[in-house]
Amino acid sequence: ASLWATALQRLPASTTLILNADGTLVAYLGESVSNPVLYYGLEDVRWGRSRLQHSADSRRCPRCMSDFQYSLSFYAHLGHYACVSCGWRRPTPRLSAWHVEVAGLDGSTIKLQTPWGPQTLEVPLPGIFNAYNAIAAAATSYSLGVGPDVVKEAVGSVTGIGGMMSAVVVRIDAP
Repeated sequence: ASLWATALQRLPASTTLILNADGTLVAYLGESVSNPVLYYGLEDVRWGRSRLQHSADSRRCPRCMSDFQYSLSFYAHLGHYACVSCGWRRPTPRLSAWHVEVAGLDGSTIKLQTPWGPQTLEVPLPGIFNAYNAIAAAATSYSLGVGPDVVKEAVGSVTGIGGMMSAVVVRIDAP
């Protein structure tokens, strides 16, 4: 995170940063820059757990190093968090996924509230992590002026890499 912060300091002040509000260290990067920041995040509470997952790698506040309290944990350390010691908390996202339907291996449908109006994305890859990737791509695209139809088409045509997230049918013939 400190290397990212150093790199961000070198960007022109007019560069808009697209940061995941649900990721503690990534969201905190927005605290140290004067750049415009567009935060995105997941608001669909149906996907959240009340406890942080064991795989979380960012459990402490980067400002004061106290433990975060999570009201929702979506994936690893991604979620809704706050530090009870210093008060730093998850920034409010300007682009938020308020409804995510995951249809197994068939992908997901994401309803977004954006500064450019409500949008719906059909993501052909499964899982909440791929939904996050699509939300990040949409936030970046919209901030660059890419129209919603182009974003929908691009997100809808994404495929897995090297067979990842593919269904494989294995047939075993008995002798």
